[in-house]
Amino acid sequence: MPVRPLKDKDRYYPGSPWGDKPPEEMQALAAPGTVTVIDGLRGPIVEREVQAGTALYLPQDAMKHVDAYFEYRQLVGDSDGGRLLDEREYEALREKATDPERRLWVYWVEADSGLECKAIGPASTCFCGHRYREHTWADYPETRKLKCKMAGCNCQAFSYVPVKGSGDLKCSSCRQSFLDHDKRTRKCQRGKGSFTSSYSCSCNSSYDRHCTVVQTQQEREASGKATGTPWMQAAAGAGLPTAHMGGVGGFTSLADGIDRALAGLEPGFEPQRVYSSLEEAHNLSGVKPPALPPPRPPRASAASRAGEDIVAGRKSLPMSSKSGPGRPGSTGSTGSRTRPAK
Repeated sequence: MPVRPLKDKDRYYPGSPWGDKPPEEMQALAAPGTVTVIDGLRGPIVEREVQAGTALYLPQDAMKHVDAYFEYRQLVGDSDGGRLLDEREYEALREKATDPERRLWVYWVEADSGLECKAIGPASTCFCGHRYREHTWADYPETRKLKCKMAGCNCQAFSYVPVKGSGDLKCSSCRQSFLDHDKRTRKCQRGKGSFTSSYSCSCNSSYDRHCTVVQTQQEREASGKATGTPWMQAAAGAGLPTAHMGGVGGFTSLADGIDRALAGLEPGFEPQRVYSSLEEAHNLSGVKPPALPPPRPPRASAASRAGEDIVAGRKSLPMSSKSGPGRPGSTGSTGSRTRPAK
């Protein structure tokens, strides 16, 4: 059978470098004014409204630009003031981020036990209201300072605040948000006290008994702590930025420290020791998990069960009528013998 010659539209399919559909079909899907053509891309960017919201249709060769955008946001954040960094300046920053020896390990640590309750990531919030990625993580090995780079912010050291999304952390002294306090002294703007909070961590310790700890790669190795995962090592080997990740080394880093400890993932914090510490330090009862029932005995094989059934069946067979041992057909020791009918 002769092979049909390829047509121009045959190169468009899901995952194709030219796009899922021809440009004219993509434009037909969109309403007027929602088609964006960018020089260098093989197809347009189409935006259209669907039932679930706004959908974007990107050509395959646009994915690398999307990856570059997210990488830039993770390294720079909003510290550029809305104006992209110079290419040379950004490449210098990225070169520092790809150096495994410049990796920082940042955690929110319970001061009494040393448990690393929260792993700080690029989007973690500081007491000044800005993200970790907007601090001087790239210069820390030389300056030993993790200052905020945002214009007008006088924050001198990153200090983690356990908030997510639109959440807030109120001061127990003035009842105001942590954002309504001095960034350096933490003094209340509407009172004479300083910021304090009764926030309770998942480890049952309060906010005031935690602190932000920063370690370089060399310091963490000297302390005997874990310094990476196979995924992070593969990323570093591929030349991807990892020095800006803070304490995040994998998916398990996203769990709270107490959960990692109870799962046996925190060296030095065995689950039984954690349970005992919680009961003693916080006067808690019933923290230890209930004892598991004893294991069931192993089940016998099918052949063994069949043999047992045969033996049991033999034992349950009805006894024949006997008057005594070895005397079949009698009704008893004094009864008359019965003859079988002819």
